[in-house]
Amino acid sequence: MSTSKAEPETTAASGSTIAGTTFNTDVFYNILLFSGTKTHDLTWLWTSCREVSRAFKDATERVFITRHLKYTNLSTDIGMARDSGYNKVALCARFTFSRLDPTDRTRAIFCDDEVVADEYHEMMTSALKDRFGAGLSVRKPRVIIKIRHEANDTHIPGFTANWKKLEVSCDWMGMMSEWFKEEKEHSRRLRNAVEEVKADVDARGLRGIIGPFELMKTFFNSYQGLRKEIRAERIRRNVRREWEKDGGEKVLEEWDPPGPDEAGYKELNDARVLFGWEEPLSDEEDEDDEKEPEGMTEDNEDSEDCAEYDDEDGDYDEDDESLEDNKGDDDDEVQGPQKDAGHQAGGEEIPETGVLIH
Repeated sequence: MSTSKAEPETTAASGSTIAGTTFNTDVFYNILLFSGTKTHDLTWLWTSCREVSRAFKDATERVFITRHLKYTNLSTDIGMARDSGYNKVALCARFTFSRLDPTDRTRAIFCDDEVVADEYHEMMTSALKDRFGAGLSVRKPRVIIKIRHEANDTHIPGFTANWKKLEVSCDWMGMMSEWFKEEKEHSRRLRNAVEEVKADVDARGLRGIIGPFELMKTFFNSYQGLRKEIRAERIRRNVRREWEKDGGEKVLEEWDPPGPDEAGYKELNDARVLFGWEEPLSDEEDEDDEKEPEGMTEDNEDSEDCAEYDDEDGDYDEDDESLEDNKGDDDDEVQGPQKDAGHQAGGEEIPETGVLIH
């Protein structure tokens, strides 16, 4: 059962004064509306343009409501199950953007509109309740946020769910801030890694000698390694924050740092690879097909305002509150892997008698 999705209503703010001239928010909105749709474009919009002024903030959020929220979804692989006929079933819940909460524009509602038989619907809701009944795990994120063709399993503030209706809602602005904050940090570190490789090549007198294949391999390893490193640091921060919120220090409860979530990272990485093969969306067809390597673009050169991680405790050295507005107080983390149903169960081939449920 699919539902029609009307364009969310937006309202213009008063405006902003620049060099003595007052511009209505609609002016900024119409300019930003034509910005690119690649991940580094959206990161620049959310972490830079949105921070300029109140008018830019409102305009940026309207652009996301109009153009990008409809290409955002939350998903989780529930795993394998057997139906009443003992057929093997791969269960995957995918919640696509449906609408903004009419009483609170900071909250977005996502629904799984796939038509499934009653038996599979019951299996799905039961499995979701079992997995997330106690809240979303901060140690092992298991819900993926996909924005266009890129994905991550960052924190989702204010997450609530109605599993029977296969409907979830969250503070979408806080969710975007968490997601793009990590994208910006990854780009910053990747630029630094590229500069270090260039300096090393020059120091060893290898410029013009080392081949492009070796350089590409080094770049790819840095790209993947930084993704994994930043994710591990984020999980540690979130677990620590939850421990402190529960009064761990006051009751002298021993701090138990989380170990590496290898399974979660693999599922997230598999999802990223899968999404990378998707066809362009309708508003992307006219854009340049040549994708620039992340960290090599000039869009995020203003990285000084990007918070740096502390090697000791994994926390940011600078205050990131400006990117975390509207963040919920609950520590339920919505994070996790989404893969296509055909990639479920660790690549295990599903018998022909099996049923794939999204």
